[in-house]
Amino acid sequence: MKKYTFLLLIGILAIATNLPAQNIGGRHVLSASAGMNLFQHFGWVSNSYSELNTVNLKTKGTPAYGIAYDYGITRWFSLGVAGAYSNFTFIADQIVVLRELKGIYVGPIDFDMSRVSVGIRPLMHYGHLHRFDMYSGLRLGVNIWTTGLTSAADLLPEEVDPFLRSTSTSFNFQVIPFGLRGYVTPNFAIGFETGFGAPHYAALQLSYRM
Repeated sequence: MKKYTFLLLIGILAIATNLPAQNIGGRHVLSASAGMNLFQHFGWVSNSYSELNTVNLKTKGTPAYGIAYDYGITRWFSLGVAGAYSNFTFIADQIVVLRELKGIYVGPIDFDMSRVSVGIRPLMHYGHLHRFDMYSGLRLGVNIWTTGLTSAADLLPEEVDPFLRSTSTSFNFQVIPFGLRGYVTPNFAIGFETGFGAPHYAALQLSYRM
């Protein structure tokens, strides 16, 4: 009995040691994600306008849909590129806006704002467990804002609300405190990551390792 137990333990150990580490140098990992962002939590915008100055105000934000490619340079370090898309809408049948030097605007508004975030992300990998890849890192890049506003006058987005912005670009910096991929097969993983800064503060992801 002891002999068979010993052989079983040897077999399990052999299988475990043959499983590839999650971030071997030269590994390519593709990930798709859906993350929570501030766009989804701007329902407070609706509450910041009373019934006296809005009619049928509606706001809506989408998750941050992203894709990333990471290349394992060493066992503990990878360098990748990532992109994400999110959208926010602000619609009212009527809104009252007090504008400096231009008087009062009373009328409908239809505002749509999209953000595309692209950048590079250096990641530090640790733990080196066979089924799990844990990492932390940064994301450096740009946010590309595309907006469209329909109103009965030459209304500017920032005149409606300070959160709204015109078409522009801005620097993007995100800290990734912790990420985790759990491999259900040698190639496929499910996981999550957290973040401070755009495009998300928490995201679920599916990954494929080549």
